[in-house]
Order: sequence, then structure tokens, then C-alpha cells
Amino acid sequence: MINLPKLANRLKTENLTLIASKGQEIIISKEKGIARVLSLLNKAPDLLYGALVVDKIVGKAAALLFIKAGIAGLYALTLSKPALECLNEHGIPLQYETLVPHIKNRTGSDICPMEKAVMTISDPDTAYTALRTAVNAIKKQ
Repeated sequence: MINLPKLANRLKTENLTLIASKGQEIIISKEKGIARVLSLLNKAPDLLYGALVVDKIVGKAAALLFIKAGIAGLYALTLSKPALECLNEHGIPLQYETLVPHIKNRTGSDICPMEKAVMTISDPDTAYTALRTAVNAIKKQ
């Protein structure tokens, strides 16, 4: 049995942003934002299917991507209320350390642009398309 709090401790001590565990396979990332999840969904969608995930910050955008990926469970250090509602609605077992009203952008001055991109979206496939568009638009700036 995988010990999610133990993986969360590893996330903290190794300064990681994501750990996904599936059987004997463990995926780790230091990449910030939802880019790491989008990348996994694009390159190897089966890697997250059925995985237990520990993530540093989970907003609604990441939650919808994890739902699309078919994760088996989630442990978040910081979780937004919209993400909590979304994950509960889709029956994803989860634990979290801190619940926040929403995820802020990197400067802390506004809501994260990825959160804004999915604010009114509840379908994981629609969110995936909206988030890819939003990330590409940001890359062009």
C-alpha cells in the first residue's frame, strides 16, 4: 500500500512539485504549473491512469486534468475550493493539507490564468482543450 503522507514528505524535502505512483513506477517532477500534467497527458497518457498523485498545488485546472487522466487518488499540499468540489463531484479520493478559496497567479496579484481558463468548465475534455489553448497563448507572449 502506498503511503501518501510519506510521498508528500518526499515532495517537500526534495523540492518537487508532483509525484505520481503506479505500481512500482514513480514519476517525479519539479516543473511548475499545469505544464507537467499537460505534458504527461500529451506524451504518455497511460502513465497517470490509475496512479496515486501527490501535488504541491492543485486548482481546478489541475483537478480537471487529473480527472481526464483517470488518477486513482490525490494528496495535495494546497487545494482550491473549486478543485475540491470538482474532484468530489467526479469521485476522486483525496486528502489535502491546506484549502484555499482559489489559486493565485505567480505574483499573487490575481487568480491564476489557468484557473480563469476553466472557471466555468466542468468537463475534463473541454478543460484539456481550453488549457492547451491558454498555455499556447501564454507561450506566444
